[in-house]
Amino acid sequence: NAPLGLGLPSGQKPRYLDVLPQPKDGGRARDLALKINARMERARSAARVLSRLRSDAAHRWLLESGLTHRAWRVRAECAAAVGARGQRADRASLEALVSDREPAVRSMAIDALAKLGDRASSAALEPALDDQAWQVRLAAIKALVTIDALSSTGALIARLEAEQGRLLSELDAALQALTGQSFNADPELWRAFYEANRERFEDGRYER
Repeated sequence: NAPLGLGLPSGQKPRYLDVLPQPKDGGRARDLALKINARMERARSAARVLSRLRSDAAHRWLLESGLTHRAWRVRAECAAAVGARGQRADRASLEALVSDREPAVRSMAIDALAKLGDRASSAALEPALDDQAWQVRLAAIKALVTIDALSSTGALIARLEAEQGRLLSELDAALQALTGQSFNADPELWRAFYEANRERFEDGRYER
């Protein structure tokens, strides 16, 4: 199965076809929809195959064509493939997808950046903490912890008052992992702690 459950079992008709009105054009609209879906699935299949190849040509296709493909499912598939390769030189290509129009692509690009493990990605990941999609915000929180982005401590604290439920708990856990401190998701205590240590966070001298 494809990441995020984006694919369809072989031979299964996409659900959106069931809600199309009965065609008055001899079924041409439904046929066209099926053809479009088939082309998309072929492109995604090609991306999966190329992700397993270690050739330079396959890698170039993923970066130059896959990540910019018009089908968002293909872009998401290729982002996962690029992240799995773990080459930090691909960071900029993945960072460009953090602002993709599709939430699933943004989430996948963030997960891929986490796999690269480059702290320099923190500047691209921090804006995703304010994303409209909670799944994207969650991915960004986890990614910042994975890359050990101490410089993003202030950005994480700034989200404490805006989040609730699971995301609030995830934020507090992320801050504990980065700082070695625990303030039970209390924004005021976290802010006071951060202000007392701001310079050490920003220049990387903070030690847990």
